[in-house]
Amino acid sequence: MFAIPNGHHRNKRTACILKAEGVVAGVSDLILLVPSKTHACLCIEMKAGKSGRQSQHQLAFQRDAEGVGNRYIICRTFDDFRNAVTQHLNER
Repeated sequence: MFAIPNGHHRNKRTACILKAEGVVAGVSDLILLVPSKTHACLCIEMKAGKSGRQSQHQLAFQRDAEGVGNRYIICRTFDDFRNAVTQHLNER
């Protein structure tokens, strides 16, 4: 599992460097590159509380990720995260 360094406020120079390196808006916060019986990998978007909403870029990434066989889930608590990872790994 690894984290994606998207979504932080950066100065314009750093943002340009990251974009040139391949950073893409909307990519999920965490990706677990372990397949289950039904999904190629697990993409996790962390949101704070019930008010956190996906951006248009995140919705587009979700459609793309799911469209090629990945599981995408939004987690609002640590328990959500733990349950999602456990379920995914138990389906191997």
